[in-house]
Amino acid sequence: RIRHLGCKSAVSLKPKTPLSAIEGLYDDLDMVLVMSVEPGFGGQKFMNDCALKIKEIRSTATKNLIIEVDGGINSETAKICKDYGVSALVAGNYIYKAVDVKKAIDLAHAAGKKVYVAMNAIFHNEKVPMLEEYISFLKEAGADAIIYGDPAVLMAARAAAPDMKLHWNPETTATNWYTCNYWGRK
Repeated sequence: RIRHLGCKSAVSLKPKTPLSAIEGLYDDLDMVLVMSVEPGFGGQKFMNDCALKIKEIRSTATKNLIIEVDGGINSETAKICKDYGVSALVAGNYIYKAVDVKKAIDLAHAAGKKVYVAMNAIFHNEKVPMLEEYISFLKEAGADAIIYGDPAVLMAARAAAPDMKLHWNPETTATNWYTCNYWGRK
């Protein structure tokens, strides 16, 4: 039913979730997100055993299945994930803290991987005015998509980079008036 609505079907695997939880579902999925940290906050260290999940999924699923990895991404972990067959890297702190963001994105692209920048934090009122500038910067740097949860990011992206691909992440709640107004109109 999800595909009939024009959406892609996907699942997310937390680090402790065994692959047996999605056994037999690969033909029904468009994407698997392998969490390589415990979801909830940035800056965690990559859990190496999660890379083995990528390798096993790639060896058993169809080539068309998109495999994303999220958490603890840096130049070293990105290479491991690339070698194991990941399709896209979700980067938060790696991009935010990079001295040269464009170079970090270019390295992933040179390896044939997409870069999705996680902006699924909650943006308080004082941060909202900076969103459009940052999204324009990400677009110019070559980011392939933005992962967001806060509608303030959606509205800023529409204004600053309307052709930027957006992937919605529902784990965020509202803490600014833009978000409250957005959901209040729904």
